[in-house]
Amino acid sequence: MSESVETNIEFFTFITGLQNKELTSLKNLIESFPYKKTHKINIIDKSDKLKEKYKKKEKIYHSDKHYVIKDELDFDFQYWIELKNLYKDNVNIINAHKYSTHVEGVHEILNKLSSKKYVVIMDSDIEFINHNYLKDVVDIIKSFNRDENLAGIGEIYQEAPFSLPFKRYVSQEFYKLLLNDSRSSLKNFLKNIFSFFLYGKKYKNERIHKLPRIFTSLILINRELYNKYNMNYNYLWLEVFDKYKNEWLSNRVMGDAGSSFLFQIGQYQKKFVNISYRKYINHSRKGSRPTLKKDLEDKNWLRFDF
Repeated sequence: MSESVETNIEFFTFITGLQNKELTSLKNLIESFPYKKTHKINIIDKSDKLKEKYKKKEKIYHSDKHYVIKDELDFDFQYWIELKNLYKDNVNIINAHKYSTHVEGVHEILNKLSSKKYVVIMDSDIEFINHNYLKDVVDIIKSFNRDENLAGIGEIYQEAPFSLPFKRYVSQEFYKLLLNDSRSSLKNFLKNIFSFFLYGKKYKNERIHKLPRIFTSLILINRELYNKYNMNYNYLWLEVFDKYKNEWLSNRVMGDAGSSFLFQIGQYQKKFVNISYRKYINHSRKGSRPTLKKDLEDKNWLRFDF
């Protein structure tokens, strides 16, 4: 008898060891996880490998463009051992063989570690708010994957519309206010309105554009299609120059892993079902980021999530 859709789904998340608040977030995720009777959370544990890099004062990469050199390691390893013992019946710990970026880790899950057809990737700083997610995605799979062309299920959103002719003197924060999933605020809005009237058309903003993205903190991926078409989970970076008042200025076009995956789905003419993650989880964001300040040696080309 073939395996049912529900039992052909695996759940994965990560713990890096970068910040102690990861442990609190992960504890909330495990306790709120609604499917303990039928599924375990597979946790890729990078903490020991991070400790090795820390002792050697090596760069710790979040992505190929962003790394951090930590002055101190804010992670309670003893408490992590206690949590693993406490939740041993609910989780499966997979010790990472090296400290990798998040996108490398996701690719390894899809390429090597998972044995199921469908893989749900979760951030460790999410918390389930109801029991509906698994039933809903199973119903979607049954409805949309009869032709074996459903590549994934998640939320697609546009964080900053890309258009080279953006007016240089209008801050990009202003455009973010017009978006459905805006990360701007009233404070930033007032600040940018003030800058606009203060500088007017003399103000030259470097343009920062983001391609359409998939919210990757809760995403279901068809592992079989992913590997059949040799897909990859990576970042897209493009620097474009256009002329403004006889000066060549930069337009940085960025796509995170969700953007590249979305692009590949389109490239191979597969399907993606758009759902709202807010129906199922709360997302605190920045689970492995400092709470009050950035690390002193925080280096990046351009961030997606700060």
